[in-house]
Amino acid sequence: MTEQNNSFDIYNFINSKDIADYCRSIDHKFTPLEMAVLIHLSREARTARHTAYNWLIENTPDCEVPERMNCAYHESLHEYLIEIMRFENNDLIADSDKMINIDLEGIFISIPVPFKNGDLVKTKNDDDVYVIFGVDWLNKHAKKERLLNYSMDITDMTINGYHMGKDNFWYEHLLVLDIEYYEGELTEYNRFLKILSLYIKGKLGGCEIWTLLNAYDAVKNNKPDEYIIKNIFPGFGSS
Repeated sequence: MTEQNNSFDIYNFINSKDIADYCRSIDHKFTPLEMAVLIHLSREARTARHTAYNWLIENTPDCEVPERMNCAYHESLHEYLIEIMRFENNDLIADSDKMINIDLEGIFISIPVPFKNGDLVKTKNDDDVYVIFGVDWLNKHAKKERLLNYSMDITDMTINGYHMGKDNFWYEHLLVLDIEYYEGELTEYNRFLKILSLYIKGKLGGCEIWTLLNAYDAVKNNKPDEYIIKNIFPGFGSS
């Protein structure tokens, strides 16, 4: 693994502050290839990303970029990063009229997350709130021996999230690097997400699915929390 020193902090290039803080707290080390992917996916400005690429070139050992279903093979990561920077600066096109594919998104990388099934989260892309599940699957692939599966790319770095609409209820695949904890108040139909969170976390005892559906109907019909607790979950919090 490559050490990160005081002059460069790869965690700053992780879009999710909660994941960045978690990786920093456990001192998780990323390989040069993993760092390149994180920098590429970062929302940081191009100048900041290029500064980070140059740090990688100057301070980490070179390696191959392995061929994947959605990523071409490159013998040298360092040379590939130089090509990417030249392309993004328009230098490569001006010099040789040559186009390149920036296909680092074709690499699935390992990244630990602090989330648990049933957590309430939001994403960087919108203000919607989700209850997540499938974290165990993601953690299984966070083991280094499962790193770099041929057919997997960043679209597989996802967690499922239940989401409430005004008149419907569904789940989406959320890109894990965009997920952060939701700590705001849940109002209107989103109140059901708190109930669902407790259910997934196993905090509603042996709650049957029909009981959950009754709670869903009560929320949609604007029943107050006090009514739901008293009439649908009368034993909740009594033990």
